[in-house]
Amino acid sequence: MNSPVPKNKQQFIFATTEEAKRHNAEILCKFEFNISQAILAQPNSLISFGSEFRHPMDLEPLLADHPLWADFKQILLHGATFPLRPISTEEPSIYLHFHSTRENHKSADKLGEALKKLIESDVSHGFALPLPRELLFSIPNASLAPLGCVDQDTINERGERSKKFSMTHDHLFWVPLFILLMRESLKKISHIVYIASPS
Repeated sequence: MNSPVPKNKQQFIFATTEEAKRHNAEILCKFEFNISQAILAQPNSLISFGSEFRHPMDLEPLLADHPLWADFKQILLHGATFPLRPISTEEPSIYLHFHSTRENHKSADKLGEALKKLIESDVSHGFALPLPRELLFSIPNASLAPLGCVDQDTINERGERSKKFSMTHDHLFWVPLFILLMRESLKKISHIVYIASPS
């Protein structure tokens, strides 16, 4: 089954230019910086939840008997959520201010060119939304994580070993009152959790 092509053009611009960042900020401003509402206002587009997959109605005959189909269907329709405990209004602000003063992981400098290409790839595919840095504190419940990059080995289509770079987000660094992994109830998460440790 081939994935359908979204019919509507999204309002966001997926490019790593200052113009794109300013444009995306203006779009978010119309929705009071609520990213979920901005996404829902652009249905059947590249940024719609599950847009890279077939519609659940098409997939259900094939996957209905899978034990996790109900969970996966909700993700396709409404996006992924995690079983996190409620947080106070102060905690996100403390987290943001703490990490906004930190630098990225040292691997981000060591493998800077590779990391830049990974970011540009994520943006061009619509996986990351470029925004001005100063907008961070305007987005409700925003979270910030220092970036890192790991150098790994993989196997190409000919069975040969080759280099691969992967981007990481450091959620393991302790911050008073708030840390993502301590908020997660891992028993309720059906996905496999991988933790990369940049060297």
